[in-house]
Amino acid sequence: MARIPIPVSTETEVMYQHDRTCCVCNQPGKSVQIHHIDEDPSNNELGNLAVLCLEDHNSTQVRGGFSKQLKAPDVIKYRNEWVRRVRERREQADKIAIQEMTQKPVRPDKTSGEWEPPTPRLLAVYISGLPDVLKHAYQEGAKIWDAPGAENRGRVIGLRLVIEVIEQSWVQLGPWFSPYHFGGEPARDYFSRYLADRNVWNRSLVEAKEFGYKARVGTVETLERTLDDAQEAVAETVRALGSVFLEEFDYNNWLKRWNNSIVPS
Repeated sequence: MARIPIPVSTETEVMYQHDRTCCVCNQPGKSVQIHHIDEDPSNNELGNLAVLCLEDHNSTQVRGGFSKQLKAPDVIKYRNEWVRRVRERREQADKIAIQEMTQKPVRPDKTSGEWEPPTPRLLAVYISGLPDVLKHAYQEGAKIWDAPGAENRGRVIGLRLVIEVIEQSWVQLGPWFSPYHFGGEPARDYFSRYLADRNVWNRSLVEAKEFGYKARVGTVETLERTLDDAQEAVAETVRALGSVFLEEFDYNNWLKRWNNSIVPS
């Protein structure tokens, strides 16, 4: 069967649905690739694609009978469950962000047509509420990682939620960037890939010896580093946009509020 390249729009959507994470092991920071579930490289339908790490992708390649560790129905089950969990986490992150805002966040505009950024007043309102969003995100995350018996698994789930809230909040700042930024792709996709790449880098730093030797402890350390990266990215974005669009913006005061909302690990 001839391989047909996956359209960029389809590849982007699949990666975003999976949070650029393997749907089988769910470990952030692993190198991943898109797998054709029916093993037909010409079938690029969205329902035939799943994101797998290299190890789990290899498990789909063993031929024949019971020796094949990951069969198509298994991959579909893992895929559907992981995509559902990612979607629910993002919905929860959106609710946390919107709850704390004095005005519902804007959504990124399409990059086609003439670009006109939202008003400076809306930007001022939005960034003023971001420290409260961050504080609420930590409160919700703490409910998970401080729960009895949560241990490392609870820490992983809670950290993922806080990072997701920050990412969704960051995305809301996208409309103030020209559509020519980020190579013309939507801010949502660029920001998501940026944090996924930071996860890969942070995992490499945490587990420089070999991947997986720290197990869940390594995952927690990786996510803690990525959380720092996400918080720094939002702060840098606020500083840049505030200096361009707002005549009177006290970034130092805003940064103090932002940092005060961060709960030390």
